[in-house]
Amino acid sequence: MKIKKGTLVKVKHSRTGNWTGKAYEDFDTEDEWYALTLESPDRVDGLNTAWVKGEKIPARKGLCEIEVIKEKETKFKLSEFTADDLRNIADAMDNPDLIPEQFGGDIGGYAERLSNK
Repeated sequence: MKIKKGTLVKVKHSRTGNWTGKAYEDFDTEDEWYALTLESPDRVDGLNTAWVKGEKIPARKGLCEIEVIKEKETKFKLSEFTADDLRNIADAMDNPDLIPEQFGGDIGGYAERLSNK
């Protein structure tokens, strides 16, 4: 499986335990080593080394399993919006000041509220 730079993954490592990593460059899960930096927790201890958040952390194919963390899914469907709704959302994304105050200036809240009308 191809992993793109910036992708978050769950790592189950036989020596360092479970942690979340982020790909610092593209790699393939068929490669011997995975190109990951530590995202959470803030510190992981190995047998004789410790890594902190943001550091490159060795993850070898034979010693760990990785699983891609899916991005948060939205609570609404595009088909629920009218053309005017979509134009309003697009305008608001370009200019957040256009989002009505009752939606807290949040495009997600604005879109969700429009989908529930």
